[in-house]
Amino acid sequence: MSSEKSFSFEGIIEHHQGVFRNYSLFIPAHILKQLPSKGRFRTEGTMNGTPFNLAILNDKELGKYFVISTPFLKELKSKPGEKVLVQFKLVSHEQLEIPEEFLAALEQDPDGHKIFYSFTIGLQRGLVHYIKSAKQIDTRIKRSLELIQKMKNGELHTQKVAKDKKK
Repeated sequence: MSSEKSFSFEGIIEHHQGVFRNYSLFIPAHILKQLPSKGRFRTEGTMNGTPFNLAILNDKELGKYFVISTPFLKELKSKPGEKVLVQFKLVSHEQLEIPEEFLAALEQDPDGHKIFYSFTIGLQRGLVHYIKSAKQIDTRIKRSLELIQKMKNGELHTQKVAKDKKK
């Protein structure tokens, strides 16, 4: 589901306690009316000029929102309660930008390549995020190589859980 239509709004970052989130940015009703009513949505865009690639999540009582992680909040140089300018477009939930360091490592390791691409897109996205979150190239290379080794050894948490379920 790719869309060339762009959306823009000003929103306020709010505290939104949950299991994995601290802050949220709720999407205004006038924007929601323009989005498809069902399905999963991934977006890419900017908040105050800072690039992001986030899913739109839904809270049955409060509405649809973006999760704002603490590191991303710092990157925005913003605080809860402050307004941010959001510009985004919908992108395919299958779209995944893999860092060049990880791509190079996967190309050199056919077994690691096969295992990585056997994972769901959600798991792939999580692993890619872990690598991309490193600021230094050397750290991204190190994480790429370590991650491939863990995948091959079945040491990822998700692999261990799947193995335990089979027992």
